[in-house]
Amino acid sequence: MSTFVRHDPPTPIAEDHRRLLRSTLFNDSATIEALSAWIDETDFDRLDYFSFRLVPHLYHARRQDCPRMAEHGRAKGIYRYFYYRNSLLLRRARETIERLCHEGIKVALFKGAAIALKYHRNPGLRPMADVDILIPEQSFSDAARIVEASGWQHVYSETLRCAPRHSDDFKHPEGHGFDLHRHALVESADPEFNAGLLERARPFDWDGLRVHVMAPEDLILTSLCNGVREPEAMRLEWIPDVLTICRTEKIDWVALWQLARRFDLQEPVFDALCLAQAALECDELGHAIDEILGFDQDFLLGQLRKTIAEGRADILQPDALAAVAHRLAQPNPPRTRHGMFATLRRIGRESGHARYIRFDADDAGQVNFLWLQSAHLPRVAEVFTTNRRWLLQLALLPARARFAGTVRLSPGTLELPRLGRLPEDAYRATISLKATDTEYTVCPGQAVRTPIRVMNTSSHCWPAYGSSPSRFGVAVHILERNRNVVTWDNPRTYLGRAYRDRVCFIEPGAQLDCTVLWIAPEKPGHYIVCLDLVHERVTWFSDTGNIFPTLEIVVDAPRIDGTS
Repeated sequence: MSTFVRHDPPTPIAEDHRRLLRSTLFNDSATIEALSAWIDETDFDRLDYFSFRLVPHLYHARRQDCPRMAEHGRAKGIYRYFYYRNSLLLRRARETIERLCHEGIKVALFKGAAIALKYHRNPGLRPMADVDILIPEQSFSDAARIVEASGWQHVYSETLRCAPRHSDDFKHPEGHGFDLHRHALVESADPEFNAGLLERARPFDWDGLRVHVMAPEDLILTSLCNGVREPEAMRLEWIPDVLTICRTEKIDWVALWQLARRFDLQEPVFDALCLAQAALECDELGHAIDEILGFDQDFLLGQLRKTIAEGRADILQPDALAAVAHRLAQPNPPRTRHGMFATLRRIGRESGHARYIRFDADDAGQVNFLWLQSAHLPRVAEVFTTNRRWLLQLALLPARARFAGTVRLSPGTLELPRLGRLPEDAYRATISLKATDTEYTVCPGQAVRTPIRVMNTSSHCWPAYGSSPSRFGVAVHILERNRNVVTWDNPRTYLGRAYRDRVCFIEPGAQLDCTVLWIAPEKPGHYIVCLDLVHERVTWFSDTGNIFPTLEIVVDAPRIDGTS
């Protein structure tokens, strides 16, 4: 039996999107009824972008067994639109790939085009704006020349092409995209990783053209990593992609995980599997997660320790807590029940983690119950809102004797935290650079990752609940030497995750390690990179008197072949 009751997805999926995903991939009577109701209440001309991209697969899958879908002209029109658009894209890309193959360059299809052709077997089911291929590093210059000679235009300027990128992106005058990858993933530029993907790629007959498609395990791994890379703007078609491959092939999950572990991709792979499983609740992905955790005991122990330290032990089997404490306390396991709870409480107080309290609230924001670990009881009044402290203290009193559990609350005792500014002295923090170098040279447009440590030096918690936009995160400002702003907002690195039914809080004194991503300017020159903290929609920490580290960078375009 699994130690986990469930796995928290790293990003909440809207209920409408979850319903569409299940309707696309399952055809039980309850799902079909729910789909019919959704069709009746949905204005297809006002669909959000993410739902719109799921409609083609949904229409094709359910047109036979859901009369309301078969009769729906707008859904059929969306399907036909993507079928036509993708057919034109694939035809144009096929001509270029044929030229690459003719020149002896090995081509491995992956991402949308590979999965649409080999697994969906229908170009209309998988919306895509471009075709992605992986080629050997040594063939990259020749391949780029052939792509440009085929009528595709480089997206990046001459200067930006010098930056170390995982792919060069091209656009056709007809509007199609073509991405030429030297590395399959942004997360891994290791030549051995990409050489292995090419070596394992399997021959595929594309209407008479012999190409290669990544092995199914590699297709799934790259789909998982790409799927969760941008959680704030996550498209969802990768979830049907992964499950379709699983239903078509016998997947070696141990081999997939060994590859992820070898190239430090465990976190995005595991997060994506948990997210897909939470959305679909299907046996295939549940068994995959269990197989991975059963194989990699070190990773399992790390997940167990992190789960307890963050205050999310409600996702563990209650009967398994004693075994968990026993395993985490090695080589001196507890021998008594008291020792077991002492071990769990000690782990629950470990630093370096965001903390979480699970809640259930009505539409008015009134909290009905909490699930929390006893170590976090003192924080409840601070991270939630209450005008009845005495009633709250009375409700929390029995929980003090337990390691964790549910606290039921009388109406009006507790409310969700109000969005807004915290007390002024709550905005106190330090940021420490993990690397000693604060001056270095980068290429124009280069994506740079900077490891840092953030510490809450105030006497207040920093709270955010569910998918609230008012979160705490690290940001980067890039300035010229004269302090003129080049870019004020780079991608955020948030402290803690946006679990739908949990309040996240960073305790006073907490130190969190993270890696900040920022993009170097395109124009060569000298710049200052300023680190900052933000309480979204409220304030910048730098505006409240904090002084954070800066980096001095030189943006310099390296010499291009034969130029001086």
